[in-house]
Amino acid sequence: MYGLAIAVFLALLIFLRIFSNYTRLQRIPGPLVTGLTGLWSTYERNTPGFGRRLTGLHQQYGKVVRLGPHCVSVSDPTVIFPIRNSRPLEKSIFEYGAPGSVDGFHAIGAQDHSMTTRQTCLGTALQYEGIIDRSANNLIQTIRRHPLLQMTAFLRWFAADFVNHLTTGNTVQHMPAEAVGYQSTTPGNWSILENTLLNSSIARLRRSRDLSIGRLFHKVNQEGHLTPAHHGVSESYDNGQEALRSITTAFAVIFPVLLQHPGIMTKLRNEIDNAFDNGSLSDLPCWQELSRLRYLDAALKETLRTFSNTNHTHEIPVPPEGAIASGHYIPPETIIECHSEALKNDQGVYGENIHIFQPERWLNADVRRRRSMVRNLLPFSIEINRSPTVRVVWLELKKIVVLILLNFQVGFLSLLRYICIFLANVE
Repeated sequence: MYGLAIAVFLALLIFLRIFSNYTRLQRIPGPLVTGLTGLWSTYERNTPGFGRRLTGLHQQYGKVVRLGPHCVSVSDPTVIFPIRNSRPLEKSIFEYGAPGSVDGFHAIGAQDHSMTTRQTCLGTALQYEGIIDRSANNLIQTIRRHPLLQMTAFLRWFAADFVNHLTTGNTVQHMPAEAVGYQSTTPGNWSILENTLLNSSIARLRRSRDLSIGRLFHKVNQEGHLTPAHHGVSESYDNGQEALRSITTAFAVIFPVLLQHPGIMTKLRNEIDNAFDNGSLSDLPCWQELSRLRYLDAALKETLRTFSNTNHTHEIPVPPEGAIASGHYIPPETIIECHSEALKNDQGVYGENIHIFQPERWLNADVRRRRSMVRNLLPFSIEINRSPTVRVVWLELKKIVVLILLNFQVGFLSLLRYICIFLANVE
């Protein structure tokens, strides 16, 4: 008898718990099971392809999707409005210019703080403009001697080596064998590349300037001018590492992508050639010259959106008064998640043809929409304005793309099991 009573009591408690869970976010669209328990989202997050499935849920349910009794996913952060004094504010949290804050709702003074952080980041990054120039010259000479490359592997190695030099002063000692296709069987080829690219570039430049990113971060922080991007907070450090990975991935795949879209390749080459012919682009472009190449910027950001497979989630705790997200009230003690895959595939931001590689979408958008497009490239959009390392890597690798297109005609060549890229000298 007592056992039956206990069982009934426990069943009643479970029912009340499930009912409480369901009613808490019942007005937020989402799968039924997500209103009953958070176990579904926990399981989904730990299985491959979660970002892709979450993108599908947003396409089915809209910009706001319930993931659990205390968690919602938002595919466009600009639709989130905090509540103050029982009324929603007129600006979303991401329009305060502080998307990278741990608690995005503490926006009082955030715009001034964000502007200061951005200016400090720019000032620090400018000290490293041109740090890749010597490596770039060596790279061009090396490609002239070894014009048949597995370009993706080669550029991925080059980018990883540059980032490693910039952040630690060390170098990647081993070149991937697949980077040179059939030439990997020829003794001595990569010893030439290693001597050319590793031993003569950034390390000597860093020693001559007596600069390192880590030391500079420490110095700036000591002087009180900057809360550095990686100041011991693991989330911030992970954001920076993820942003660097997404940039190097986009850099590594840009040429195969362009070769698959010859019309886009032609437009990009024409922009670069015209800028060079009229004198607005030098042999070793500076950052100001690169900023005028709008189609290049659009192509790289579209590559970043389409091909960088990030798995980043930005979490925003809802304040005590709650929040409004796309017209839905979000109660306190709820976590709003912005997943990178859902953000970069939001049709309301990027258009319906999100699966098509289309740099023109960045050029045709108005200023407000373009800001939203950049903002949704998490964690890149956070770190580019607060991490000097990320900004330097983005701009210096962009320079390498220009130099390769200025100096070589790029084309596919199928050889054995490799799809190599043939680089012919431009006359």
